[in-house]
Amino acid sequence: MAIDWNKAQEYNATTTSLPPEQLVALIAETQRNLNVTQDGMFGPQTRLALAREWAETEERTLEQMIAAAIAQTGKPYIFGAEVRLDDPSPPAFDCSELVQWTCAQARLRMPDGTWNQVTHCRDVGTLIDVSTAIWTRGALLFKFGGDPFQGSRPSSAHVAISLGNGTTIEARSAKYPVGSFSAEGRGWTHAGLIPA
Repeated sequence: MAIDWNKAQEYNATTTSLPPEQLVALIAETQRNLNVTQDGMFGPQTRLALAREWAETEERTLEQMIAAAIAQTGKPYIFGAEVRLDDPSPPAFDCSELVQWTCAQARLRMPDGTWNQVTHCRDVGTLIDVSTAIWTRGALLFKFGGDPFQGSRPSSAHVAISLGNGTTIEARSAKYPVGSFSAEGRGWTHAGLIPA
């Protein structure tokens, strides 16, 4: 299909400050890459194709993160463990370091420290109900010995990654190596989605 350049430029005129010819060419290239009709207009068909592409990319990223966490099963828990985020196989983790490291493996940014992680989720607007997080693959489950958003850092804190089926992958404590555990009945106080 040939692009009607005048029609496409008129249609796209209010969407960006790019020069019209450049915008139409960019949209046409995007349409070609998404295998949709190349009309140079950012209409419903292109929006839907992009939404599908973004959703698939987000799911692949989430699965990379979870696969990285599961691959650490059996590694020891050491409170305060610090690892290099580019290390393909660190020797040990604590709970928040496992979360930060697995996020880095999927090219996601997450601060170190459970309190910093829940604060980050709050600040970017990804907090969700604990009951939802237990059944949401890749959600973070937090447990604090106090309100993390009132005053200073709580005296105790823990974070785990939900596998979306009522279980977690986590560096739980010195009694357990990194592994999968039941998420239910554990006293989680907060939960959040990892910001993409």
